[in-house]
Amino acid sequence: MARTQALNITLAGSTDKEQLAEIYGAVIDNINLNAVSTALKNKNLSGDPEAGSVEVKRFTNSEAKEYGTARSGGKGDGLKAKPITVNLNTHKEIVEEIEEFDAKKYGIPGMLAKRAANHSDTMIRDLDTAFFVTAVAAGTEFTPTKTKIVQQLEELVTAIEETKNEYVNGVDREDIAVTVSPSMASDIRNELDELPNGMTYTNGIVGKLHGFDVYVSGRLPSGVKCVAMRYDSIAQPCMVSKYDPEKINLSKATAVELFYDYGTKAVTEDLIKYIGKPTDTTSTTSTTGQADTGSGNGE
Repeated sequence: MARTQALNITLAGSTDKEQLAEIYGAVIDNINLNAVSTALKNKNLSGDPEAGSVEVKRFTNSEAKEYGTARSGGKGDGLKAKPITVNLNTHKEIVEEIEEFDAKKYGIPGMLAKRAANHSDTMIRDLDTAFFVTAVAAGTEFTPTKTKIVQQLEELVTAIEETKNEYVNGVDREDIAVTVSPSMASDIRNELDELPNGMTYTNGIVGKLHGFDVYVSGRLPSGVKCVAMRYDSIAQPCMVSKYDPEKINLSKATAVELFYDYGTKAVTEDLIKYIGKPTDTTSTTSTTGQADTGSGNGE
């Protein structure tokens, strides 16, 4: 299919492509604002996503030694890290055809402005679903002993706070986020009358509860009530192509194309815990591809 010259079935003028760039930017901004996965994911990535993969390094704990140890030994301790490769192995597209009649009525920028909200919602649903499917597949089910919802969340968060191994020596509560299902959010409201700090939805966050952040998402796997994790526990690099109108040969239609590629992988599985029993973590295979949930060692 040949590229359309100056978007020749739309409004003529040099501002069309500038408008398209603005619409594309609005899609990206909406994803960054409303995707829970964007708020929670690890952004400390190295490498070029266009090469097909990026890398995250998880460093081991430092060790305190007696003063003068490095001086007498002639060197300090070397940094030890586990490299984790994240492959951008899920490839998606949104391709829609716009007939000339509609294009003349609205113009391509006008049509894209109408479709941009839907396209960004589609990407948010896709990214968030893959994010939480990976979290549950890599994390550990937690069985609370308390009956009240808020007490159960306290137990869950405390379990992450007290985690100790070669990579972590406890986790500060303010570095932990809990994402609850809408039904659990309702249960919290019933216990507390309202969620903390009112209902301010940016990336799904509704405020702090006893020192940890609380998010609400309807995209947890079926059967899972909530997922708790330290921020940065999952990496999800994503590349998005710009809107690109293209004339469809032998027709009066134009194709509007948006392509994006991403990968999802757990970085700190030991700091991911959830309440509930997932009834079907494979239900998103057809839309998200195979979840990349291994711990990773660069292989």
